[in-house]
Amino acid sequence: EEDAYTVLSALNEAGIDYKPTPSIDLSQVSAAHVDYDFKTKQLWREEWRAFLQKNLTPSEIAAANVICLPSKECAREVSIYLSLGVPPSQILAVECDPTARVEFEDNASTLGIRHRFGLLQDILLTETKPFSIVSYDFTGPVSLASMEALWRTPLAKRSAVLVNQLGARETGSTKKSLAFIELRRDPTYAQVLREHAEPIFSTK
Repeated sequence: EEDAYTVLSALNEAGIDYKPTPSIDLSQVSAAHVDYDFKTKQLWREEWRAFLQKNLTPSEIAAANVICLPSKECAREVSIYLSLGVPPSQILAVECDPTARVEFEDNASTLGIRHRFGLLQDILLTETKPFSIVSYDFTGPVSLASMEALWRTPLAKRSAVLVNQLGARETGSTKKSLAFIELRRDPTYAQVLREHAEPIFSTK
C-alpha cells in the first residue's frame, strides 16, 4: 500500500494559505543556529504529525524507530514523536555542525533521546536497525551527499518518509549526475529518485 502527495497539496486541501519559507541569509548565521519556529515550518510539523497519526497504527507508532535532523533545539520536531507515543529511546537525532554540538547534545539529553554527531551519510553506515519514521529536513538542495544518505537509510517494510530540500538549486555537477542517471534509465537508480529525491510524504 502506498499513499503519497505533495506537501503543497496537503496544505491546500487543509485550507491553509501556504507561504514560501522566509529567505534566510546563511552568510550571517550557520543553518544550525537558525530559529526554525516560523509559520511554514510550523505548518510542516503539523501536517507531518497529522500524517503519521492517520497512516500509522498506535502499535506501529509505539514500536517505531525514528531518525530525524531536528536542529540543535531538538524539541520542536522531537515533540511530534513523543506526543504520538514513540519512546524517547527509539528516536535518533543527528547534527553535524560543530558550532552547535554542545547545545544539540544538551537538548537531546534533556529529552532522553538518542543523539549522534557527525555526517548523516557516515552515521548511517553503523545504523542497521530499520527506521519506520524518517524525517530529513536538509538545509540545502539535492546533492550527492543527501542522496547517499537516503540510499543508506535502512527502512522498515512499512515506513513513513519525509524529505525536504531546496528546489532547483543543485550544483552543476549534481545536475549532470542526475541527468546521467535519467538517461541511463536504470531501474535501480530510477527507484532511488522516485522514492527518495522528491520532497513528498509517503508510506510503504
